[in-house]
Amino acid sequence: MVLRKHLEEHPLDATAMAILAETLMRFERYEQSAELLARAIELAPNLVGARHTYVTVLLLQNKPEKALPRSIPSSILSRKIRTIAL
Repeated sequence: MVLRKHLEEHPLDATAMAILAETLMRFERYEQSAELLARAIELAPNLVGARHTYVTVLLLQNKPEKALPRSIPSSILSRKIRTIAL
């Protein structure tokens, strides 16, 4: 697969990881998809498409308790919590 080869040569390409993960999700390979998405989000926390796909994969795996905290970047979430506290 072209994306796997690309990731071998560019292991920090979060966008390529997210694209491959979405493809894996469509083939119902949820575990592999979730692992790639977690890594992609770790590398690029504001990659919104990856977050959306990750939440979808977690919900498809019947893991709603893990889905919500991953839907919003922690930097945004902490900012909103500080604003509400004021």
